[in-house]
Amino acid sequence: MHSFLTLRSKNMAAFLCIALITAIVGATGFIGMKKLNAKFNEVIESAPLIESAANMKLAVSQDLMSVFKLMAALDTDELDIAFKEHESFSKRFSMYQNAVLNGMTSGSVKVYPAKDEKLRSIVTSSGKFHQNDFVPSFKTIYELMYKKLSAENYDYDLLDTIDEKTIALGNQLEKELTKVEKLARDVIIKAQSDAGKTRSMAAQITLIATLAGIVVAVILGAVFSGIVSKPVVSASKFTQSVADGDFTGTLDITQKDEIGTMAESMNKMVKSLSGIFKNITQGVVTLTQSSSELSGVSKDLISHASQMSDKSETEAGS
Repeated sequence: MHSFLTLRSKNMAAFLCIALITAIVGATGFIGMKKLNAKFNEVIESAPLIESAANMKLAVSQDLMSVFKLMAALDTDELDIAFKEHESFSKRFSMYQNAVLNGMTSGSVKVYPAKDEKLRSIVTSSGKFHQNDFVPSFKTIYELMYKKLSAENYDYDLLDTIDEKTIALGNQLEKELTKVEKLARDVIIKAQSDAGKTRSMAAQITLIATLAGIVVAVILGAVFSGIVSKPVVSASKFTQSVADGDFTGTLDITQKDEIGTMAESMNKMVKSLSGIFKNITQGVVTLTQSSSELSGVSKDLISHASQMSDKSETEAGS
């Protein structure tokens, strides 16, 4: 018998189908949760970018205050102090710019590198603008003011206009950094929206897969239980009829499995029993006929014996 056609194989196939359905439902839920988790991580990773962009703007705003301090310095010592403040603000700007582009961990605060290419492009260009245009203006102010306070010759016209140019550059830089904040917020809003859609889709797919699994499981259960129970019921009725003395019927089961083999064996057994009982019946008929014949012979013997007895009595009287 082919192994695939055995009853065990059929039951295993049914269980494997149910297991496959369960696996599909589980995999669907797992994939949905993984996508949802990815979106939540995107929100978590994008939130510090807004703070970093805000700190970059704050560094620029504070640096612009250094312009007034540099221009208002009364001696070279005040000038040096103001310039050192500018350098600290410049370093802070560079630190947060690097955090946005490459990530940063400071104590319990962790900034993840920005993944949005447009956001990275604006931050990169803002950094170059800060380094190549904005910062050099402070150096120019410092040098002009140092000459002025040291009673050296300096460019009067340039000193009169450099502060306004530096402030204009700072305002331009703040506008670019405002775009960074907006992009970071847009990334978070989109991630939140995608997370909601992913959660809804995952819930729908899981529900559909679960319902489909239940339907298929019920169908498979009905089919395979029928494969087992129907022939068993037929075999039970057949054996009952045989027990009642009916050896003329046959068990009509054509399954190519253990139940089919059992039905074939039972049919052969009943056929054999029928032949045995037929032979016994024929033997009983033969014995009955022989008994009748023996009874006739016995009667003849009794009759002859009676005649012989009569003759003996007659002869004895004579």
